[in-house]
Amino acid sequence: MQIKIVNVVSTADLGQFVDLPLLNKYKWGEYDQKKYRSGYIKDKIIEGKVSVFSTGKMISVGARNLEKSFNNLLHAKALLLSAKMISDVKLEPRIRNTVGVANLGHEVDLLKLGKHFPNIIYEPEQFPGGILYHKDSSIAILIFSSGKIVIAGAKTEKDLQEATKSLKVLESAIPS
Repeated sequence: MQIKIVNVVSTADLGQFVDLPLLNKYKWGEYDQKKYRSGYIKDKIIEGKVSVFSTGKMISVGARNLEKSFNNLLHAKALLLSAKMISDVKLEPRIRNTVGVANLGHEVDLLKLGKHFPNIIYEPEQFPGGILYHKDSSIAILIFSSGKIVIAGAKTEKDLQEATKSLKVLESAIPS
């Protein structure tokens, strides 16, 4: 089973005030206080978008790998610098969440799954899939009756690999 990364969320802090209404002067910027309390930076280079708060905190969402997520933050900083909206600062990006998807290739009987694996939470009134929290981490593995799987909460590629190992153990035993 192969896991495909579909979203990487990373953050960085510029450590200074950003005058968000100025973003509207540029094609790559948008600020509408009625929509949200941050501004957005998006251009042809940024995969996804970068939210910028007046406090200087930035969030990159929508990148499909760790390097691209960090590059989005660095590129957003460069755009803000070129617009003279900030002073130069060294960024220290941090991964906050990586979301991966996979497919078992067959349907899953979630009632049987919940009975077969007591550490899998399946409460159909609350959520339409089984939830397995990976040991010693913040990773949640969501298993749906269609056989689709979502892995959320990974901070590193190693975390995703560990979740994959857990899935491989479960895969052969998951009732269809």
